[in-house]
Amino acid sequence: MTVPDKEMDMFIAAVNSSSAPRYYLPQEITPEMYGRKIRIIGGPLDGYEGNLITARGSKIKRILVELPNLFAVGVEVNPEYIELIR
Repeated sequence: MTVPDKEMDMFIAAVNSSSAPRYYLPQEITPEMYGRKIRIIGGPLDGYEGNLITARGSKIKRILVELPNLFAVGVEVNPEYIELIR
């Protein structure tokens, strides 16, 4: 499988922006984990779009950044940078 350079660079930048990234294999991500569709405005992830990860009992907001069919990572985002996409 080939991953375009831009997608890989964005994935690496997202991982590097977080002190505690959470990695997921495609089979670990369930439909229940996908939260609202968001866009990040400001901060180190400015311009990223994706879904919030919903985790029971967690107050930390994370965006799911994916390399489709390969790997995904949940990285913490500051709530003030989150814009909901309808």
